Amino acid sequence: LATMDMIVKIASSSLSTPQIVWGRYVAQSMAIVLIIGPAGILTCIRSKIPGMHVARALFLFVANFAFMAALRYLPLTEANVVGFASPLLLTALTYPILGEKVGPGRWAAVVAGFIGVLIVMQPGTAMFQWAAMLPLTMAVCAAPGRRARQRIRARPAIVAAQCASGASSNHGPTTAHS
Repeated sequence: LATMDMIVKIASSSLSTPQIVWGRYVAQSMAIVLIIGPAGILTCIRSKIPGMHVARALFLFVANFAFMAALRYLPLTEANVVGFASPLLLTALTYPILGEKVGPGRWAAVVAGFIGVLIVMQPGTAMFQWAAMLPLTMAVCAAPGRRARQRIRARPAIVAAQCASGASSNHGPTTAHS
């Protein structure tokens, strides 16, 4: 992931965010087609839980788009530190979505982690900029996307999830600048 972040940061100097995101998903889709072949593509189409796959793909698409946009405006390290809120949100969503109990120690870690994110973001100061909200958007969207993966257990469903993720932004190249 660090290599992809660096490539996105470098590419942002000459390509728009939608172009970079499109290239990432086209490459993912091509890799999936090469790896799973025609039988895997049919599995993608025959998913028993298509709504879950579409929701997961959309959450992860927005997360990827927001983070790649963040890399255009923020230093790589700052974008990644704010992005670390994703596992915190993942833990916070454990009870309301999955009904799993979260102990006091984990809640304390979540609170401490969010305090750390706020320290890095420095809201209310001159250091805070709107672009700091982009990796936070990534974290907010990635958490439910990752939680949905836990409900997708069988191998064919995972293949379908990857296909849905790859297809979620393969709508063609764009020349719009972000």
